[in-house]
Formats: sequence, structure tokens, C-alpha cells
Amino acid sequence: MKKLEFLTRLSSKSQIVLRKEFRVAMGIQPGAVLRERLENRRVIIETLDVKEEIKKIEKIADMVSKK
Repeated sequence: MKKLEFLTRLSSKSQIVLRKEFRVAMGIQPGAVLRERLENRRVIIETLDVKEEIKKIEKIADMVSKK
């Protein structure tokens, strides 16, 4: 994947817009669930596979209920 880099301004409501170039490159559609995290002064935004996350939670719940 090629490197993309742009300057973005924070709005008065503390919002940023994820540029179209990023959305297209990542295949992000309206309504997509994204994970945000902070690492050493960097904001990391990742797409999240909700179905896969639910499977992980169910597996943990199953393990806990067996104890």
C-alpha cells in the first residue's frame, strides 16, 4: 500500500475528517466501525471487523463460564 500523508485541521467541535483518499485506500464505507488508539503521541485509526470481535468476546465468555 502506498504511503498517504495530508495535513488536517481540527474543527471547532474537535472533529477531523478522514479524507476520501484514506477511505478509498482502506475500503471504509459509511457506518464502518473504527478503532482509535493513542501510541506515543500518534493517533492510530484501524478498521474493525465487528463479527470477528464478537467471536473473540464469545470465546472469552465461554472460557469464563466454564470456570
